Amino acid sequence: MEVTNMLRIYPNFSRPYDGILGLSYSNISASRIMSVFDNIIEQDLVSPHIFSFYLNRDTSADLGGELTLGGSDPAYYEGDFTYIPVTRKGYWQIIIDRIKMKFDYLCEESCQAIVDTGTSLILGPQLDIAKINTFIEVDESSRVDCNQIFQLPIIRFIMGGKAFDLTGKDYIIRHPDDESICISIFSTYDSYDSEIKWILGIAIY
Repeated sequence: MEVTNMLRIYPNFSRPYDGILGLSYSNISASRIMSVFDNIIEQDLVSPHIFSFYLNRDTSADLGGELTLGGSDPAYYEGDFTYIPVTRKGYWQIIIDRIKMKFDYLCEESCQAIVDTGTSLILGPQLDIAKINTFIEVDESSRVDCNQIFQLPIIRFIMGGKAFDLTGKDYIIRHPDDESICISIFSTYDSYDSEIKWILGIAIY
């Protein structure tokens, strides 16, 4: 079997998708079927045993993104990686140490989250999301003035002992149907697992 270790993603929003290529653990797959990537690893077809995503927010670009199996593409990132342990095998579940908004903290005693490339937004508990959206001053429709994006405050997610700063250009996106509308990526959800409080999506429509 030959494996091409790079898949380039070209946007075509007019066509529905044909299926889901799961990259998590087999214990949450249908009939506990081994994932494609685990199968590739078992056959020793890639090294290192890493997959990575690049997703382009520019919907007018020819290249929508890139999935790399067996490594990462340095053209799409700067600096070093931070490795955070998986706390429960199933979804890619990790610990958020805490979330800081200037002088206020959320998730003060740590909380469980999952990283999910199949989710467009960052989802969290209703009260916490309300605090965040009040902090960044969105309106009732989660909109902000597009001209104010670069003046919006930093929201700091601390994970693995390292701070990951989200600025306005990170957590505000333009609506896919009307680029004059700018909306917050923070939203609430009905948790399917009482332990998991946050879903860290890809922040892109």
